[in-house]
Amino acid sequence: MHCMKSFPVYFTDMTTTTEDNTLEEKPEQPVDKQENPDVQVEEQGRDRWSRKIEFLFACIGFCVGYGNMWRFPYMCFKNGGGAFLIPYLLFLTFGGIPIFFLEQCVGQFTQAEPVHAWNKLCPLLRGIGFASIAVSFLVSVYYNVIMAWSLYYFYQAFKKDIPWVGCHHPWNTPDCYVYNASNQNASGVSPVENTLEEVLRITSGIDEPGPLNGPITISLLVAWILVYFCIWKGVRTTGKVVYVTATAPYFILVILFFRGITLPGAKDGLIFYLVPSWERLGDPKVWIDAAAQVLYSLTMGMGVNLTFASYNNKNNNILKDALIISVTNCATSVFAGFAIFSILGFIAGQQGKSIEDVASQGPGLAFIAYPAALAELPVPQAWAVLFFFMLIMLGLDSQFGQVEIVAACLIEHYPRQLSRYRELVVLVICVLLFLMGLSCVTNGGIYVFNLFDSFSAGLSLLFIVFLELIVVAWIYGADRFSKDVEDMIGYPISKWWLICWKYISPLMVLGILLFSLIKYTRITYEDYVYPPWGEALGWLITVASMLCVPLLVIKTIVDIIGGKMMAETNHGNCTRPYLCQKIPVNAPWN
Repeated sequence: MHCMKSFPVYFTDMTTTTEDNTLEEKPEQPVDKQENPDVQVEEQGRDRWSRKIEFLFACIGFCVGYGNMWRFPYMCFKNGGGAFLIPYLLFLTFGGIPIFFLEQCVGQFTQAEPVHAWNKLCPLLRGIGFASIAVSFLVSVYYNVIMAWSLYYFYQAFKKDIPWVGCHHPWNTPDCYVYNASNQNASGVSPVENTLEEVLRITSGIDEPGPLNGPITISLLVAWILVYFCIWKGVRTTGKVVYVTATAPYFILVILFFRGITLPGAKDGLIFYLVPSWERLGDPKVWIDAAAQVLYSLTMGMGVNLTFASYNNKNNNILKDALIISVTNCATSVFAGFAIFSILGFIAGQQGKSIEDVASQGPGLAFIAYPAALAELPVPQAWAVLFFFMLIMLGLDSQFGQVEIVAACLIEHYPRQLSRYRELVVLVICVLLFLMGLSCVTNGGIYVFNLFDSFSAGLSLLFIVFLELIVVAWIYGADRFSKDVEDMIGYPISKWWLICWKYISPLMVLGILLFSLIKYTRITYEDYVYPPWGEALGWLITVASMLCVPLLVIKTIVDIIGGKMMAETNHGNCTRPYLCQKIPVNAPWN
């Protein structure tokens, strides 16, 4: 179904303007099959990756983040162990990879960041691009706070007396105790829990923010300085940084894996992680969790993968790249589970607890369970330094990817005014996000952090991805888009991709969206239940990005009805009329 049949101009626009403000049809560019795909060149004045490997590292570094280390292993053991891999791989095949491939194709085909990319495919729904930018901006507010915590722990790990080892520190409470063979049944607070309480200085609730937490505020400033210098010169700088940020976590993860599987009790942890509980496959929640994990782990809908792909040459083999990136990301999640649960099996044995008692997800795994396990190893400082350096690298390339698309959107929207001042634009964005992030590093900042984490990139991402599929498969046209992809890569793609784009993937995303709404429960942080106004603030964060789409649709329709846009069509002898449609230069999306 092509909506342009009844409403041609406002749904599909593939025209451009010349210097004298007249419209010029954009011809199809021939593909140079002899060009070396590993060397990227300047095209249309946009930045380019210097080498193909830089693009791959940037995308892998962005996709592989904290979720791979602390969410996937937990979801796996909670939902049937090895049995969870069955729905996970099914949704990866029919939903994750096809949607990821679609986003990468859109970026490379349009050669633009999200706002201009979706405007070219469907001007009426150009708000999809603005929504993606809004989500990336909102996630950037709190995501760097995790890196600030990691930086603080990284610094503390160099001390001879590590803060989370032993109960002799000033902040340890009277009920602090160290697990050993003689007190496995003791109750109280472990040293690592005492340390996290001292680091965060948590207040009683979100309505009691308290003062700024000095050490974490300084760590947040350092984190934003690192992000700034990773992207201040554009992809040419980013392309060099990802050689370190994308590869270092793998070296460290391999070291932790081999150390973990040699620990006593590691076998119990791995059995718990992998032994299938087949009866869990009858629970719909398991299938929804698997689908959601696939979508969120590939970080689709945020516009970053699309933007990174737009810096490729038009004839780059994006199909091969998309397969490499998505498979690498998911394989990393599975491998991380081996490293994590081998160590959790060890700590469970040391503490005389079950794996269920020590396994958790989110920051609790990274800043409680893992430090506690590493403290039991010989030379705990060395293991702690390695672990928190890995967390810093994981956060850094994910964070600067999100900031990069915000900067790219602004610069490409106002090229004449801002293209010469990229460093200043990036600096202003980083300073603004740092100031907004201060709300997450007060003594009560963990409640604000949890609010952003729960509402900024949940339902809104599902909403964006669903609209992306509708635009490409049903408005622009899946068949038409597949021909564009063929023009780029030099050979036709399988009909299987079209079936996924048109039917399977949209149904999967819509199912997760509806299930999430039906099963929604009030937000909490541990035992604390947010007040109604806090919950309302969270929903405002969610709606803030989603509203970009309907508001711009309404604005466009109002402009059409008001006569501000007069469409003219001049097909002539053109064999592809949708490339010959013309719109006025003063149309709002130009």
